[in-house]
Amino acid sequence: MNHSAAVSFGAYTFHRHQRLVSKAGWPVPLGGRALDILAVLLEAPGHFISKATLIERVWPNSVVEDNNLRVHIAALRRAVDVQPLILNHPQRGYCFAAPVQGALPTLPAAHNLAARLSPVVGRDELVGMLVRRMAGQRLLTLTGVAGIGKSTLALALAERVLPRYRDGVWWVDLGDLRTLGELLGHLATLLQLEAVDSLDELCRRLAARRLLLVFDGADLLLGACRKLLRALHERAPEVSVLVSSREALLAPGEWV
Repeated sequence: MNHSAAVSFGAYTFHRHQRLVSKAGWPVPLGGRALDILAVLLEAPGHFISKATLIERVWPNSVVEDNNLRVHIAALRRAVDVQPLILNHPQRGYCFAAPVQGALPTLPAAHNLAARLSPVVGRDELVGMLVRRMAGQRLLTLTGVAGIGKSTLALALAERVLPRYRDGVWWVDLGDLRTLGELLGHLATLLQLEAVDSLDELCRRLAARRLLLVFDGADLLLGACRKLLRALHERAPEVSVLVSSREALLAPGEWV
């Protein structure tokens, strides 16, 4: 399967592997969800894709309203000056209408990141610095008081680094988990693993996978997170973790 396939339309090129649209070699600013929608539409240019299919592909494991889809379709139309670009039909869904050169293969979902309908304001420099830091960092923790924007920043980072991880980026909400056993079970379900009943078993299953786990609200489950992160650090060398927490985890290799 060709993960680096590119498709051209008008003066624009969509690079799936780099997860970007370029015009004359320059990147076109587009949000992560708009790029995901474009990728799905370009798998079948000239054909209508239902709203339900688009939502399932772009927001797996999330409950999303049709309006969210319309917001990102509108962003695509504003950013890409090709007419017609995307057609919509009340019953049939959306269709990429511009003539294209090249083709994209269908890829399975590579993340479960939630929709972000508004930009992260005033954080561009910080996001850019952290994106660069994550290139060589297996464990990065965002700390701060409640309400300061840790989760928002973590989501922005996860969107930006998605292409680096061949086995995906997976958001883990720790708010409803109480024990290490519950955390292991949740990860097994999320990553579509057979049931795991120990840290050793989870690490064996993940030893060859290159993925990013985003632990949101780790201060709610500090002890279990510390045990899991130590095990992953030692036995799953291709797994990276991004954490939001009110306090540092004091785990091996952590950058706060």
